[in-house]
Amino acid sequence: MVRGSWLNWLKDERGQSIVEFALIVPVFLMLFFAIITIGYWMTAQQVVTNAAREAARMGALTNDNGQIEGAALAVMAAIDTNTSRINVFVDPLDASSPARVRGYPLTVRVEYQLPITYDILPVEFKKVSGQSVARIEYVP
Repeated sequence: MVRGSWLNWLKDERGQSIVEFALIVPVFLMLFFAIITIGYWMTAQQVVTNAAREAARMGALTNDNGQIEGAALAVMAAIDTNTSRINVFVDPLDASSPARVRGYPLTVRVEYQLPITYDILPVEFKKVSGQSVARIEYVP
């Protein structure tokens, strides 16, 4: 009697689907969050590149650092209004520099720190940057 019940218990498959579900769910959740994160990263990369392009365009037309940064932040507001994660670098920095005259290039680089809290990702995946160069057309 004891031997027969033991064999019946080993052949019982009532809990099999629960165990399989418990083993597969973490893999599917990791895959789901990876797809969402990669999508957000790609969107942020496109917005940052567009922000750099618009800021360089504004700098080429106005030669004003405040308007350059404002143009970049206006575009970046599409994904984040927290300006502490956004850095705008202008080269040459000084608006009165001899290199900031008509015909010379103006380079604008925008960096954005993604608000991702996953510790699994390397640091280079938590930051996106875009750069654009425009020819200065501003005439004082």
